[in-house]
Amino acid sequence: MNFTIGQVSEQTGLPIHILRYYEKKGILPVVKRNDSRIRLYGKNNIEWLHFVCGLRKTVMTIIELKGFVHSCITK
Repeated sequence: MNFTIGQVSEQTGLPIHILRYYEKKGILPVVKRNDSRIRLYGKNNIEWLHFVCGLRKTVMTIIELKGFVHSCITK
C-alpha cells in the first residue's frame, strides 16, 4: 500500500516540508514516485520515519543523522 505525502504527514506528525527536506538530505533514502511525479511512501518509509523521529529526540543533528543513514544503507 502506498501513501501520499499528506497521509504520511498525518501519520508521523511531521510537516510536509520536513518530509521533503529529509528526502532532499538523504535521510529518507528511497521515495517512489508515480507517473505524475507524486511521492508515494510505503510502510517501510513510515517505519523509517518513526525511527528517525526517535533519533532526533536524542538530539542527533541532521548531519549526524545523514551519516547514520548512509552507514545503514551501505552495509
